[in-house]
Amino acid sequence: YYSDSVTLVIGYATLILLTLKVLMVSLLLGQRQQHLRWLSPQSQLMRQVFTVLRYSWILCKVTGLLLVELVAFPTGCGWWLDMCSLDVVGATGAQRLDFGRKHIAVSLFVHWVLGVAFMIHVAVLVAVLREVVRPEVLWFLRNPEEAIEHPLRDLIDEPVPKHARRIILCLILYLPLTVVLVYLPATAALLLAPNGMFPLYLSLDSMTDVPAHVLLLHVSLPHIMEHCRPRTSFKLLLETWIEVVGTWLGLRDKLLPARQDADADVTSTPPASPTALPNTGYAGYVADDEGSPGPHSPSNAFDAGGVQHLWGGPEPPKPKSRFARGVFMMALAWMSIALIGATTIIMSLLVGKGLLRACVSVRVKHDVYAFGIGFCVCSTCLEMAVRLHQRLLTQRASIVMRQLAARLQHLAVCATATFIMGGVVALLLGLALDLVLIVPLRVPLHQSPEMLGVEQWMGG
Repeated sequence: YYSDSVTLVIGYATLILLTLKVLMVSLLLGQRQQHLRWLSPQSQLMRQVFTVLRYSWILCKVTGLLLVELVAFPTGCGWWLDMCSLDVVGATGAQRLDFGRKHIAVSLFVHWVLGVAFMIHVAVLVAVLREVVRPEVLWFLRNPEEAIEHPLRDLIDEPVPKHARRIILCLILYLPLTVVLVYLPATAALLLAPNGMFPLYLSLDSMTDVPAHVLLLHVSLPHIMEHCRPRTSFKLLLETWIEVVGTWLGLRDKLLPARQDADADVTSTPPASPTALPNTGYAGYVADDEGSPGPHSPSNAFDAGGVQHLWGGPEPPKPKSRFARGVFMMALAWMSIALIGATTIIMSLLVGKGLLRACVSVRVKHDVYAFGIGFCVCSTCLEMAVRLHQRLLTQRASIVMRQLAARLQHLAVCATATFIMGGVVALLLGLALDLVLIVPLRVPLHQSPEMLGVEQWMGG
């Protein structure tokens, strides 16, 4: 006896072979034999058969591409992401495979969620990079913010080899990108973290491991991150890093767009004469025949020897060829990602665990909560510092202080309203729900219910 899967495969293979046999007979003998004229490709019957086969092929093609792009590829990304972070959680590949064999559905779903989340974060990273660098730098990547008008039509019209090339390109990009964004920061965090922080605890023995206070984070954290997005600070840090490293390696003009301030000054004011800059240190400024700044102008201060007279020391050694400089910049980027990622992981865990111990007064075993709280607090503080610094650069301190006082007053009003609606009203609603529905069903008549308050507040 065969299993159902083997029976289905044999049945579909038989149908496909019969269909191919009919098509071969139609193409070879339909026009030669008179009694088989109804099998010729020009007959009405075979036209309908070819139409059905064409639509069946389109359906199978679209279904297969959707399964590969929406199911198989994210699941594979989730598995590769899990393999790159095994040391952080203290697991092994054999344990993951054993769990996958025992719990196939759960394992596939968890890795699919991890893969989709990682792909979304990569899309956000590519969108931020497109806002910082020149458009031609990322010419080989599709802009994730550009909406596709007819995605199903592209799946139908474009040939299968084109989709295959696109999937292979994504696979080639995501494999090293996961190593750079996940494995290197995780390895650096393991080397730099204090004793006892790793491995992380990511399992729940029971629901009592997560108290009711922490369950509120599932509602509050997304709301906070929606209003305190670290996009501005991340974009500023990324642009600063590319500015500094690209200027040192002589690749700044190839990566970043032209300075808007310098362009505005050139268009609004005529070029200054050499005698117009007596005390700026650029008295040798000379414009060429086309009116562009000379080699000693402020805009070219970092070109050819500019590092020496700006930094007050000899220029550090750097590769000469452009390809070597690009490879060296990529290596510096990998090192920076590893160090910044490790610092982010360690600081988020330290801040999150400290806040949980101070506020909740119990030990939350699941470290995802500690990391989420710490990352939210650190990113919010960084975002506020960056915004305050930008305000101080464009406005006077007194105006900024008045705006800050107004924001604090508005925050106090919102906190009061939140306490009334989310505290008092929620507690009253939870008590009413408990007394009307839960207590009559769970508490016998000869006993009195015990009201702790926290559960009722969470229910409300």
